[in-house]
Amino acid sequence: MIAVRYQDFPKRYGIATGVFFSGAGIGISVSGLFVSPVLAVTGPAGWMYAWWVLGLLAALGSLWPLREAWRVHGGGNSASAARLPLSGLKSALLGYFIFAAGYIVYMTFIFALLRNRGLSWQWGTAIWVVLGAGVSLSPFVWRRALKDMPPELVLSASCATTFVGSVLPLLESSLAACIVSAFIFGLGMFIAPSSVAVLLRKSMPTELLAKGMAFFTVVFSVGQAIGPSLAGWVGDRGTLDTALLAGAALLLASTLVPLVGYLLPAGAGGTNS
Repeated sequence: MIAVRYQDFPKRYGIATGVFFSGAGIGISVSGLFVSPVLAVTGPAGWMYAWWVLGLLAALGSLWPLREAWRVHGGGNSASAARLPLSGLKSALLGYFIFAAGYIVYMTFIFALLRNRGLSWQWGTAIWVVLGAGVSLSPFVWRRALKDMPPELVLSASCATTFVGSVLPLLESSLAACIVSAFIFGLGMFIAPSSVAVLLRKSMPTELLAKGMAFFTVVFSVGQAIGPSLAGWVGDRGTLDTALLAGAALLLASTLVPLVGYLLPAGAGGTNS
């Protein structure tokens, strides 16, 4: 929806996408403030009630976006049977897939790590809220980069930021390290999708923009599904730290793939022309 709503305002597109994803930061913080206290009181049985309330809030929150979606018009909102031009986007697509598999490992297992470190649920909630705050602030921190830098480099830099955030609690077990880790991770997490949106906006004709976004999102979703299963398999054969280290390794790979693809000559498979 953002892609087609701002198709005639390219200078605002990257920021609008970043603001859109910053909403996830608000959702992360709200869910942490609600779910953790409920589970602290009710135990695992409280998940049933927590999911119902979160689902209700999500349904209410979808009403305005649905209304806005009906108002969107233009060539980017129409279906197209044309083939997507992916020849110059393969490294970004692969990096985006690896990023999805890597970042979700941190999101899945970080609370378990905090429990293993002996932190209370109150501190766990605070760290979760800090992560959400980092996500919400990220569009403003990355505003100029999203506007002026090549999107492939922004994708690489955002993946590098999440890598630093994910590896920090493995190098230092203190409470301060966990807090800083969550904030840094949040700053980079949803800038990757924002940079991909900018990349597609610059690389595809208007009539293929929505189709391109859908394709990249499906690839991202597959990566999200694979990441926790792969990390869980690694963790079962090692430790929780090993599982998180596997996620960090994926984030490092997601940093390098789009960077190498951008730096390579176009004839060698890069996107730089």
